[in-house]
Amino acid sequence: PGWKNHPNFSWTAPQNQQKAHAMPPGFASQGNSQLESILKNFMHETQKFAVDSKNQILAQGVSIKNLENQVG
Repeated sequence: PGWKNHPNFSWTAPQNQQKAHAMPPGFASQGNSQLESILKNFMHETQKFAVDSKNQILAQGVSIKNLENQVG
């Protein structure tokens, strides 16, 4: 095609063009399982942190209440 109709100079969305950097099927699934494992670990650690934080806040509340009772 001439330069006026060349696909690289088009302002419209590309049609029926393949991705230049397509990953092999096995590689993509391996990466997904590794990412899934990382995310599961992150979620577990985040949940554990949230529970620990909640317990610390509750303990601080009890300590404050005890101090208030001592002061009067």
